[in-house]
Parts: sequence; C-alpha cells; structure tokens
Amino acid sequence: MGGRVARGRRSRWRVPPSELRSIAVVEQAPSPACVLDPNGRVVAANRRLEELLGSAGGGLRGRSLGSLAYPPDVKVARNALAAVFGEGLDRHLVDARCQRLDNQELVWSTWDLSPVHDGRRRPRLALAVVRDLTQAMRAEHERRFFEFLLKIIGEAQDSDAMLTAAVQSICHFTRCAMGQAWVPVDGALVCSAGWHASGYGFDQLRAASKQLRYEYGAGLPGRAWTTGQPCLLRDADDLDRFDRAAAARRSGVGEAMAVPIETPTGLMAVLEFFVAYERAGEPERLQRITRAAGELGPIIERKRAEEALRASEERFRGVTDAAMDAIVSADAEGRLRSWNQGAERMFGWAADEVLGRPLTVIIPERLRALHEDGLARVRQSGHSKLAGSVVELVALHRDGHEFPVELSIGAWRSSEGLAFSGVIRDITERRRAEETLAAASRELERTNAELETLMYSASHDLKSPMVSLLGYLEYLKLDYGDVLGEEGNHYVDRMSHCTLYMQRLVHDLIDLSRVGRLAGDAAEVDLGELVRTIVDEAAAAHPAAGFHVGRLPVVAGDPVGYRQLLTNLVENAVRHGGRPDVNVTIEAAARADGALELSVRDDGKGIPPEHRERVFGVFERLDGPSTSAGTGMGLAICRKIVELLGGSIAIHGSTGSVAIHSSSGGIAIHSGGAADAGGADVRVVLPGGLFGRWPEPGRSLALHDRGALV
Repeated sequence: MGGRVARGRRSRWRVPPSELRSIAVVEQAPSPACVLDPNGRVVAANRRLEELLGSAGGGLRGRSLGSLAYPPDVKVARNALAAVFGEGLDRHLVDARCQRLDNQELVWSTWDLSPVHDGRRRPRLALAVVRDLTQAMRAEHERRFFEFLLKIIGEAQDSDAMLTAAVQSICHFTRCAMGQAWVPVDGALVCSAGWHASGYGFDQLRAASKQLRYEYGAGLPGRAWTTGQPCLLRDADDLDRFDRAAAARRSGVGEAMAVPIETPTGLMAVLEFFVAYERAGEPERLQRITRAAGELGPIIERKRAEEALRASEERFRGVTDAAMDAIVSADAEGRLRSWNQGAERMFGWAADEVLGRPLTVIIPERLRALHEDGLARVRQSGHSKLAGSVVELVALHRDGHEFPVELSIGAWRSSEGLAFSGVIRDITERRRAEETLAAASRELERTNAELETLMYSASHDLKSPMVSLLGYLEYLKLDYGDVLGEEGNHYVDRMSHCTLYMQRLVHDLIDLSRVGRLAGDAAEVDLGELVRTIVDEAAAAHPAAGFHVGRLPVVAGDPVGYRQLLTNLVENAVRHGGRPDVNVTIEAAARADGALELSVRDDGKGIPPEHRERVFGVFERLDGPSTSAGTGMGLAICRKIVELLGGSIAIHGSTGSVAIHSSSGGIAIHSGGAADAGGADVRVVLPGGLFGRWPEPGRSLALHDRGALV
C-alpha cells in the first residue's frame, strides 16, 4: 500500500518518460495529433489539431474526446477508446465527426489511435493522428444533395410541383420536421398548396399557417422577404416571439427558419422549415438550405417561363414567341415564309438565304420523302394530324450535322390557303442529360447489387469464426472454470451471450441478403396449411400463447418467401406482445380493388404510433425487455419480401396505421378505430395477380385454434 501511494505521489511532480516522448512526437507531427489518457482526455495536442478544432493556445488540453465529438458520434468515440485501452488493440481507426469549439461547425475526420504502453505492457496513453476529411465529405454531401434535388424538381410537372418537391427534398437531407412555401400574391405572402412533414402531428401547425397572410416585413416569412436574407428563430415555441408558437409547441417544434428565393425579377417564394426539439441546433443546416434556395431560383423561374410559353402557344394556335427557340412558318407547299433569329442560330442559315426555299432544307435527306408525303395528305384532307401536338424529330444543320429537336406545330387558314407555324427547340442537352441519368440509374442498380452480394458474403464469412469462438469459450469454462473463479466465469458467460447474439445477427443478415436472391420458382402456396405448420411450431415454443387461424387462401409465389414472412410476423407478435398468454390471430380477406389483405394481429401491448415506421428499419428495436433478445432484422426482412411481391405492409394500432412501403400494389393507409384498440395489427396487402383461390368450402370455413383460445 505504501509503495503504491509513493508512486502516486511521484507522478504528481514527475512526468513519466513515455508521456514525455509521446508529447514530443505529437508536437513535432506534421498532421493534427494529440495524446489521450485512458479516460479519453487530451493530455497534449499540437497546433494543427487546435486549428482544426478551433481552439488556439492549448484550449484542447483536459477536454474529453466525447466533448469534442458531434453528439451522434459520441458513442463511436467511446468505442474507439475502449478498443485501444480495453481490448488492447495495437491500432484502431475510426471515422468520427467533431464540432469546432469556436463556431460549432462540423469537422469530418479519421482518428488513428495507437496505444503507448508502460513497463508492464499496459496501455497508459494513446497517440491519435487525425486526418481531416471535412472538405471531401462536405463536397460529397453537397453533391448528393444537389444531385437528388435537381433530379426531383426536374421531374416536376410545373413550378408549384417544383416548390413542393424542393421542400420535401430539403426536409429529407437537412432533417427538418416540416417545410412549406410562401408565395407573393397581391403584395402579400400566402401559404402555397405544397408542403411536407416527416411524421405526424403537424396538421395544426399547417392549418395555422394557411390562415395567415403576411404583409411586407411581417412575421418570420415577411422578415426574410424584407431583408432578402435567411432568418432563424431558435425559440419557435415562445408565444412572445412567434405568432404560431402554440401550434409549434403542440407539434414538438423547437426551431423555425425562413429562406427567400430571389430572382432578378424579384421574390419568387419564401421557404419556411421547422425543426423538432431533438434536431434543433444542428450546425450548417441554415447554410445548406440557403445554398439550395440559391440554385432553385433560376430553375423555377425557367419552369415558369416554360409554362407561360405553353399558355401562349395555346392562345395563339401554336405560334410561340421564344427568343431562344426557332420560330418558322411555311405554306401548304412547304415553302418557308418566316425565319426568326432563333432559327438562324439553331440552323446556321440567315433569313434571306432560306425564305422561299422548301422546308426540306432543315430536314435530313433520308426523311424528305416522308415529309413530302405528309404535305400531300394535308393538301388533300385540308388538315394536319400533327397540328396542336409536340413531336420529337431529327433536324439538319447547315454544316450537315444532325441534331434532335422538339417541334410544336400550329395550323391556320390565311388568304393564301393553309399555313403552318412551328416552334423548334434544340433538345440536344436534354437528350444528353437523359442519357447521363439513365447511365447513373444503371450504375446505381449495379452498385446496389454489389452491396447485397458484399453483405451476404461478409455475413457468411463471419459464421465460422463465431462457431469457433463459442467453442473456445466453452473449453475455457470447462478447463479453467475453477481458476477463473466466480467473476471470471461471469465474464465468460457474458462473452458467450454476446457471441450468440452476434451469431443470430449474422444469420439475420444472411436471411436479409438472401431475400429475392434464392427465390424458387413460383408455385401455388396454401397459406392455411402453411400457417397451421407455423402455429404448431410457435405453440410448442410458447405454450401459454393462444393462436387463431382464420380463412386463408391459396396464392402464387415462392413458398420459402411466404413461410419466412409469416413466421417472422407470428414470432414477432408472440415475442413482443408483452405477456406470455398473448392471443394471435391470422386471417385474410379480399379487398374491393381485387387485392388480398393478410392480417396478423395480437392483443398485446401494441406499438406506439411514433415507432410504427421505425421498427421496419434494419437493426431497429423498441426499448424494453421484450426486445432484448431480438436483432431488429425480422420486420426489415418482412418488408423486403413484401416489396419483391409488389405489395405493401403497414402496422395498425389504437390510433390508426402507418404505411411502410408502396409499389405496384399502392400505398396501404389504414385508419384505426374501435376495432384497433389494444395490441398490434400487421397488414400485408398483396396484388390481385397473386391471389389464386379460396380452399374448398368445407376447409375454408373451418377455424383452427391452438393454445389459450381453445
């Protein structure tokens, strides 16, 4: 005891040589670096790391790694320290985000941790060399964000749909709970029809917004309109600072912001976003939204110009005055009568060079015969089938090269007879963009396939080490149990428990990766027989539970997939019902639209509405002892199986349901009522094409009960 105390006293005034060497190495390192103690506190940091994290003059010393990490990555930092000091790894690399101390900006970095051992080979300190990835990660995030944003708004049919798509995309990438757009109407801002909410409970906030009309400078949107700058309100639930604070508070909103979309002609719209309490204060959100709004202005303005152009085409019988497009007219013989500057730029011919010449001067030679035949039919019938329509053709430039065009045709009768006008648009860039998008889609499909293969291979390769590890732990307990003692055996048991959990997780990963890969040939599957087999197995494992099998049809598909789907749903209902005597009912019904609806419901504790979407994610589990043995993969597997079948899956409860997936079967939105009170009801909607027939009347009307319901 005295020796340990003495050594402890000496350590107060004498720095161990290993620590001095580590500090010297860090100070001379060309990269950002620091020395960490076993508690994760910074013993020493060089100037480069202080500059990276926004703390000059030794401000990092004494700070913990967890306090520097971005809150969602605190656990990652702790696990890295445990790997070096607890597991004894000689080197550990971890990607983590930190927040600068001076402005709270995110810093992406890779931390390379190496232990510094004392004389007894125990890790006393850790050297951390930091690689700054901030610029690369910001660029990648921005690229993905704007790529997705431009793709979504590019698919919109009109400018209002563009605003709606932009609000939805920005909410998704910046994790805003709700977004909407305010547009100027008669000198004031009114709430547009398009909005988005990532969750429930925002109807009152939306209704309160629709009732308002902001004059110039009034309210949060009006201030953004007046200043032309983004506005951030951190206390959106403060009744004295925000006119919709009551509705915001009921919606769980803690932060609001407004960002104007400006164009050279003036204000186009003000985007307003709301952030939930748990997401409030995240750095750089407002800056990202502002950059996105800057890109949206020209795009939406161009879309509105196109809409005005189309309206003008309809009003003036297809004659459009578009400065960038070619506008030409021709008589019934196909001779050119007008040729604007857009046509000169597009085709390379001056007006005085082509007026009076046949229209075939801009038509490739191989298509001229078809053009002449079409004109002949128009002269004979007196009308053109293409009038009022838009077609895509191939045009010929003066220098001989061909390029794709979009042609809008109008026809009318003048004093000289039938005449035509056409608005011709060069769509070369659009075709290139379509080809680029198609190539990107193919690449995405290939990448997804590779990721599925990688997940399957990695999970499969982990099985053998797990089995070996379990065996060695069993040998360790059998051969050295007396030596390890009670505490040692306790640790061995915990290691075995964790390894078994990892083994179950690996098996579930393999099952998830196999869905759709190893599907057999489609066959008739008697769901009644299949469910009775599943219920027999579940009843043996859970004798106190009750099972009721209702009327189930014969369907088409992969028997293995149906078995995996229904087994997971039944097991999920029994395991997470909240009590051993839970009652589970499995039945089916035909819907009016021809689809088939399968229902697996229980009378257990149910699933809160706010979690009914989350539980279908990979590794998602609800807190509580009922889920402690699960891996969070069962419902994710179910969703993937249903996706491959072309259907949808949703969870019901006492307050309604949440549609989890939609495809060709459509989105299944079910409204709960009195029948939904208590328990959980998982409903699977399958396309009508999979429904085969109901079994014979003698069997289909029989109810098969097991367990407590008997």
